[in-house]
Amino acid sequence: MSSFSPSRRSNSLMLWLAFMVLLVALMILLGGATRLTNSGLSITEWRPVSGALPPMSEAAWASEFEKYRQIPEFSAENPDMNISGFKFIYFMEWSHRQLGRFIGVAYFLPLLFLLGFGRIRREHRFRFISILFLIGFQGAIGWWMVSSGLGEGRVDVSQYRLATHLAIAFIILGVMFWTFLDVRQNWPTHAIMPKLKIRMNILLILVFLQVIAGAFVAGTHAGRAYNTWPLMDGGFVPQ
Repeated sequence: MSSFSPSRRSNSLMLWLAFMVLLVALMILLGGATRLTNSGLSITEWRPVSGALPPMSEAAWASEFEKYRQIPEFSAENPDMNISGFKFIYFMEWSHRQLGRFIGVAYFLPLLFLLGFGRIRREHRFRFISILFLIGFQGAIGWWMVSSGLGEGRVDVSQYRLATHLAIAFIILGVMFWTFLDVRQNWPTHAIMPKLKIRMNILLILVFLQVIAGAFVAGTHAGRAYNTWPLMDGGFVPQ
């Protein structure tokens, strides 16, 4: 039985965690959209505070566009892009970063309140604080990933950093959802048969590895190597 007692305390925690799980899931989806629209390198600086506001004048937009024009991606992939096209990819990346800021605030401030008023049991505080650390760490990893695509000779981010960024996102999502189920007291893990529990853990590991493999496929554009399905040019293993 979960050590969270059924009370209003549990209800407030449950609602807050459910909201956070939805936000993180939305963040992952928005990150995928940012990747698909090739928008990730449109903001060439990391400004966690001042970057919360987009350019507010045409001169500011021109300045941001000029910064983008200086990186290899522009000349290699978007040499004909105008300011209108740049605004689209800029807002895609800005929205992704802005949602990240909102997630940080939406987790940090309620956590302070819940810890300050003793709404989180002592034995679970480390888990909640660890999630906060992971959220902050994820922001730094995001810029570490983006910066890998800004240097000479690259028109995309490192697939290794992309996979790291996505892996941490799913770890945050998983830990949050696990904690939500724990608070909800509707996930009797102690009652699961040992063999079934092992199979579930193996399945989770395989799904996680598949997600990471997908990041490498996306990062190296390997999905374009074979345009046949379900076999790869007639075989299970490419020649």
